[in-house]
Amino acid sequence: MLDEKLSMTQTWLKGMIWIGAGVSAAVVVLRLWLLPAVADWQTGMFASNYWVIGFMVAALIALAALRYLAGPFRREIHGPAAVVMAIAALFTGAVLAVMSVLELFRILGGGVVLFDGSEESATSLLSILEHGFGVLGGAALIRFGWALLTEGATRRGIAQWSILAPVLWALVRLVGYEMSYASMVRIEDNFFGFIMLIVELLFLFRLARFASGIGRVSAGSLMGHAMATAIFAISGPVTRVGMYLLQDHQAFAAYQLAGPTDLTIGVFALVVGIALLSGEDIGVQEDSLSEVLDKDAAEAVDVASADLLFNPVADDETAE
Repeated sequence: MLDEKLSMTQTWLKGMIWIGAGVSAAVVVLRLWLLPAVADWQTGMFASNYWVIGFMVAALIALAALRYLAGPFRREIHGPAAVVMAIAALFTGAVLAVMSVLELFRILGGGVVLFDGSEESATSLLSILEHGFGVLGGAALIRFGWALLTEGATRRGIAQWSILAPVLWALVRLVGYEMSYASMVRIEDNFFGFIMLIVELLFLFRLARFASGIGRVSAGSLMGHAMATAIFAISGPVTRVGMYLLQDHQAFAAYQLAGPTDLTIGVFALVVGIALLSGEDIGVQEDSLSEVLDKDAAEAVDVASADLLFNPVADDETAE
C-alpha cells in the first residue's frame, strides 16, 4: 500500500514539474505577445491582461490540487541532484548578497538624510533594512549550499536559524512594496509583481522549514511552492528583458519590480523541484514507521488499561 502511494506521489510531482516549466515558458510568450496590445496609445498605460492572469491563477490551482494528491511524504535529496541543488543555492546566495551590497552603496551614497522624520527617510531606512537582510540571506544560502555540497544530501537540521535570513529579506521586501506608492494601484494592474513577491516569500519559508527540519514539509508542498515561484520569478524578468529588446520601454519600466535576483530565485526553485524528482523517500519510511509504532503503542496501552479495569489484580497477587 505504501509503495503504491509513493509511486503516485512521483507521478504527481512530475505533473507539477511539467506545469511549472511549461507555464513559465507559455506565460513569457503570452505576456510578450499580448502586453503591447493592451497599452493605451495616448497615455501609455497598460490595461489589465485578464487572459494571462486567469491562466496563471489556473496554474496555481492545479499546483495546489497536485500538492494535495502528492500526500504528506517527505523526501531527502542526495547524489548528483543534491550537488546541482547545492551549486544553485551557492549561486543564488551570491547574486542576492552582491545585488544587496550594490543597493546599499547606492542608497548610502545618494546623500539621503536619515532619521529626519520625512517620508523619504522612512523609505530609505526600510530599503537599508531590506538589503541588509539581503546580504545576510545571501550568506545563509551560501552556507546552506556549502553544507549540502559537503554532506552530499539533505537532512533535517542541515541548516538552522540562519536559513531564516532569506525569509526575512523577502518579508521586508514585501512590506516595503506595500508601503510604497506602487501598491496603491489595483491588484489586477500589478498582479504579476505582487504575486511574485508573495510566492517567493512562501517558497523561501518552506525551504527554511525543510532544511531546518521544523515540522513536516512534504515533497508535494515544497514542489508546489517551488513551481509557483518558478512561474512568476522566471517569467517576470524574462518578459522585462524581452520588452527591452522589443524597444517597448514603457513595458520594460512597468516590470521594474522583477530583477536579476528574482530570476535567480526562480531558477533555483526550478532546480529544487527537479532535484525532488530524484529524491529518496527516506523521511517517508521513518515517519511511517514512527506512526505505526505510536499507533501500536497506543493500542497496547488501551488494551492494558481495559484489562486492568475489568480484571483488577488482587492485592495478594500484586504482592507475589
